Formats: sequence, structure tokens, C-alpha cells
Amino acid sequence: MEIQLNNRRTISLNGDSIRASKEVSPDKEKLEPTRTLPPKTWAYPEKHLKAVITDDWYSGVFRIQDCIFHATVDYFRNTLGFNYTMLPVSTKTISAPIGEDTIALGNFGSYSAYPEKHLKAVITDDWYSGVFRIQDCIFHATVDYFRNTLGFNYTMLPVSTKTISAPIGEDTIALGNFGSYSYPISVNLMDQNVFLADSNQFTLEYYLRIRDGSPGVYVMAPCFRGDEPDATHLNQFQHVECELVGDMDKAIAVAEGYIINILKAVLKEEKCVVMKIAGTMEHLERVVVSYILNNNGFPRITLDEAIDMLPSDCYKLVDELMPHRGFELTRKGERQLIAMFGGAVWVTEPDHLSVPFYQAYLDGSDRKKAKAADLLIGLGEIIGLGERQETAQETLEALKHHDITISNYEWYVEMRRIKQVKTSGWGLGSERLISWILQHNDVRDIQILPRFKDNDFLV
Repeated sequence: MEIQLNNRRTISLNGDSIRASKEVSPDKEKLEPTRTLPPKTWAYPEKHLKAVITDDWYSGVFRIQDCIFHATVDYFRNTLGFNYTMLPVSTKTISAPIGEDTIALGNFGSYSAYPEKHLKAVITDDWYSGVFRIQDCIFHATVDYFRNTLGFNYTMLPVSTKTISAPIGEDTIALGNFGSYSYPISVNLMDQNVFLADSNQFTLEYYLRIRDGSPGVYVMAPCFRGDEPDATHLNQFQHVECELVGDMDKAIAVAEGYIINILKAVLKEEKCVVMKIAGTMEHLERVVVSYILNNNGFPRITLDEAIDMLPSDCYKLVDELMPHRGFELTRKGERQLIAMFGGAVWVTEPDHLSVPFYQAYLDGSDRKKAKAADLLIGLGEIIGLGERQETAQETLEALKHHDITISNYEWYVEMRRIKQVKTSGWGLGSERLISWILQHNDVRDIQILPRFKDNDFLV
């Protein structure tokens, strides 16, 4: 399969290799460049029901989704050898817990949707047909990459949990200022108060220790966040996650391979869907070219370097009431970096108190920086990645450093006492990936079955 660029160069994607040449190969598939817009029926269930069946948008999304899933399955199992986890939907531990007073107030905004209209739109609108095809493509490409390329093992994980993956300190909870952390979703399941998993990272770390010799484990499953839904955030989303034996650099290589593997699958199987909905493939080709020209990798820049080169409205304090937690980029800053670096860039070495406690400390930083990175593509951050604290003692010290109640994570510390392994991992929200593939600016249009806070739904 080849990508013909505007400058007449051709990028060949054959098997596991990527080759650039000056020869131009004619397309075997007829392409019809158009600009398809979504039916915007996710708020109207009845209309959405029809749109999903009849609109090319959802047909394309469905094919891309299917393509992405098998690429995900193949990548984690065959390429990385990760294990798949069978997870419950409920959990007692969220990744970014908040104080009881905040939860009691229940002040989550007034966002509303229209289930009846959406029901019909899903069946009749081409938008959802396209989204459905893209989803299908992504799923199968994911499986193919992890299973067939990497040899990772797939994990079947529960959705419920008692431990969230990004807890915050007691002082921060008391102040009621959560910065970039998300709200956990608590439920009562079988007379137990648990959380719906905001991430499966902890269970992936656990599963990676179950099978000796496994290079890595992976999962693609729903995760839950209690924040207000907006153009880049969903309350329930399809989360691609993996955990592997090795350091941050190895995890970055696996993540870059995943992105390229997904692009290969989409360009091979759903090129017409992308052309019909997005009207172009230039954004995908540009990232492939950047990967090749950067010696089969994406550019990297540290957070401090990014702040030095960006205007002041492109970054902010993580928590204005606790400035010692450090800085983070704004969406504007992320998108400026994306434009500056050819469509994709890693931002590394964040301030440690701005990330979860379990990320390893950067050597020589006096515990100020983390071995972590965000990959910026499309709408902004698309992958969050990090190397984990390796020993039980390091983990205990990090919990104390972040002012986290240790009793909630005793099992996480004990796991390292039982079997100490250097691991790293990352997570990707598939709806953000699909939005970028389809050149769309709102992840809410990517959900065929909407699940928004304070919104009714029929299916």
C-alpha cells in the first residue's frame, strides 16, 4: 500500500516496513474527496438510531473502529505479547478521587442531550455509518498489532475497582481544586461502594506479573470519568491501554508503532471513508512522513523546553492554589506544538507533582520531574505514558510525597514486594484518535451510543 504525497513522493507501507521513494504508483481504489459532517444527533436518540444505519459518517466510523480494534488486538498480542484483562465496569478506586463535600454538592453542570433524535440519526445518517467503520478498523488493527506483532497477552478485566489510578493528595481534596485530575464515578455494586474504572493500568500491572515471560499486556475497554463532557472529554470512552516490561523509551517505541500500525490499517481498509468524511488524507500522511524523517520515531521536547518557546497563554499552573505542583500545557499550547513539529510530538519530563504518584522519578531531578510523556496529535494529548516506580520502597515514598493515603494502595505496594519488575505503559482514548483520523473537532460526535452525564439515553 502506498501514499502519494503532493510533491509526487510515495510512502510505501508494506508489512512491518515503511519506505519512501520518488516513484508514483496509481491508486487501485477510486477516491472521491468530499467533506462529510456528522449528523449531530447524539443528543436525540430516535434520530440517532436512524442516522447510525443510513449516514455515511457512522458507516465510516464503524469501519475505522473495526479496523482499529483488530489492529489493537494484533498489536498487543502478536507484536508485544501483552495479556488481555477481563474487567468489570464498576470500581471502588478511581484514578482522580475528590472530596466528599464536592461529591455531595453534585455540581456537574447542566449539559443535556436529545436521545430521541439521536436514536434515528444513528440509523439514517452517513456520519455514524462512517464512525462505525472507523471504530471497527481501529479495534481489529489494535488486536493485530499487540497480538501478532508484539506478542502481548490480552487481559479480560472487570469494570469495577476499589483503587483509582490517579489519586490526589488530601490537601488538594480539602481545597477542592483538582487541576487536571478527573472526577471519579462511584457506584454501589452488590452492596459494595466501588468505582467505575477510570483506567485499567493497575490491573494491567497486576496481570503482567501473573505470567512469567510475558513481554506485555493490553486491553481495549470502556473507562469512566465524572468531568463535564466537552469537545475533548467523554464520561465513558473506549480506552486502549498496555503495560510492558521495560523502561519509558521502550514504551514510547511501542506507542509509536501502534500509531503507525493504525494508520496503515486505516489507509489500507478505510481510505474511502476518510476521504468521504474528512475530504483529505494529508494529515495522516504528514504524521507518517514525520515518523520516517525522524528516524522512525516522533520528535520529543521536554515540558520546560516547550514552556520556553511558547507564549504565556499556552501553559498554566496545574493548581493555582498549590503552585508547587508545577505547570502543564493548555490545549492552545498543545496544538501550537503539534503544528510546529509536523503533526505529532512527545512532551516529556513533566513536573512530578502534576502526574500520578506511580510515575518514576527522572534521574538527577531531585524528585521534581517524572519519567513520563504525552503524545500530542490532532485535538491535543492523545497518549499518556510513563515508567512506573519499580520497588515497594520507592512507591511508598512517592505516596508520601504526593500526600496520598497509603492504606488505599497497600495492595499496589505489596504487589511489588511479591514480584519486582520494571514496567512502563500508556493509554489512548480511541475517540480522540478517530476524531483526528476524520479531521473532526468534537469527540462527542464519535460516540454511536452516547453516555453523557445528566443525559438520558434510549439504547
